[in-house]
Amino acid sequence: MPLPDVLIALATLGTAHSPAELPPPPAALGELLGQVEGPPEAQILLLAGALSLQEMAGRQPAKGVEPLPATSAPDDRPRAPEAAARYLLQMLGGEHKEVLPEWLAAAHARGQRPPEELLPYLLDLGLKRAELRPLLFPLLGPRAIWLAEQAGMGSWAYFRLDDVESVWQQAESPVRAALLAHLRWRDPARGRELLASTWRSEGARQREKFLQELAQGLGPEDEPFLEAALDDRARGVRLAAGELLALIPGSAFNRRMAERATALLSLRRGWRGTRLSLNDEVARADATWDRDGLPVELSQDTTLTKAGWMLQQVLPYVPPVYWLRLWQVKPDELLALARPAPDEHHFLNGLGWASYRAGDDDFALLLLCEALPELDDDLLRRLLPQLPAARLDGALLPWLQRREVFTPKHPAFAALLADSQPWSHELAAAVIAAVSSTLHPANINPSPEMKSLLQHLALHAPPETSRGLLARLQAQNRPELQKGWKKAAGEMRLALDYRRRMLGAFDR
Repeated sequence: MPLPDVLIALATLGTAHSPAELPPPPAALGELLGQVEGPPEAQILLLAGALSLQEMAGRQPAKGVEPLPATSAPDDRPRAPEAAARYLLQMLGGEHKEVLPEWLAAAHARGQRPPEELLPYLLDLGLKRAELRPLLFPLLGPRAIWLAEQAGMGSWAYFRLDDVESVWQQAESPVRAALLAHLRWRDPARGRELLASTWRSEGARQREKFLQELAQGLGPEDEPFLEAALDDRARGVRLAAGELLALIPGSAFNRRMAERATALLSLRRGWRGTRLSLNDEVARADATWDRDGLPVELSQDTTLTKAGWMLQQVLPYVPPVYWLRLWQVKPDELLALARPAPDEHHFLNGLGWASYRAGDDDFALLLLCEALPELDDDLLRRLLPQLPAARLDGALLPWLQRREVFTPKHPAFAALLADSQPWSHELAAAVIAAVSSTLHPANINPSPEMKSLLQHLALHAPPETSRGLLARLQAQNRPELQKGWKKAAGEMRLALDYRRRMLGAFDR
């Protein structure tokens, strides 16, 4: 009986019940067994282990039948320093995760690539957090594309470029939306064509969601597809298409809005002066309003006239420069015309939304300087991130320097929370001065709104000024911060110091 079979028989029956005896092992194994003292069981176990190792040592490795995949295209960017990579790892793990967008922007600005071992985590992030995609897509590079292509139809498939048609047809909805966003960043026309290929088979909610991804890379080439989407049965789809068409300068959608607004609003010049006048006799909405996503029925809770209500719907889509040319007035004169209007608030906000959609930074900044208290929070959240940081600071500073009690109702409070641009030292110092002016011995804890503002400041103020800002807050409070304020100030300093060290790590 061969030696392995003897071992199996002995192990099955037990040495006390089996008459089998071990045959003489090979010479080398025999010498090894001769060195073992103890019962037969110990010799059997040693022999079985030795035979197993002998068999493994003599086995040839398996040979793959599939060819190895092609290697990734090279990424010539230098790798981010190890110190900076450690900060990225911390933030991906949940520590100071609110600083992650700044890390991504800083790495891209320096032309550095993220560590290869962290690419899977960054690819996961791109699927889950749509707001980070504009920062992630230009940063990940060719190795992320290679990695996604090796992963096949998994959650990273949105980053594949080898077979996007299959991914689009087979992947789950979140992956498809991310794929469309990725393609719109790399090749807008290809992304639009991919969406058009399955447009009629998509559900209404999917059509609306996918349309929102077309904002990236939006241009005149997208107008025919979007104009056709205005004939969609779902109102949400028509609204999404109209929002995109409004962002295309000179689109037919914008021309229709301008024609409607012009019919409703006139400039009257007379011996009493120049004023705006609503034309109530033409205040009728036709079927084209509904096609363009505009409401047709007068809102029940409005205090406006029919003409005023209709103008409120179309004015946000008419670029301010249109009125300047039509009436031959200057921007400050246009604002002055809005002041006597009974619906001044709606008129100013309509001009604000129109300047946002038209990308008219000059008029938007004029509105901030002259009419900030009238602008709605939703408008500020959309408008301020697109404005030049330095000019935005200059528009907000005068409001902070006014001698007004600094509370959440202050004209600049909502704008500061909406300002996600990098703040200048002057703006940060002005905010600290305004906050300090509200402190008194009985004010033990900051309100939730004030705490949010300090947290916002910690993310956008120059991080190298952390000590000076904290000292200014303490000095103006004489002599010591109250308990709640001390904690909030400490958290602000920790965040500023973390950002300072993180940014410094890129230069090591």
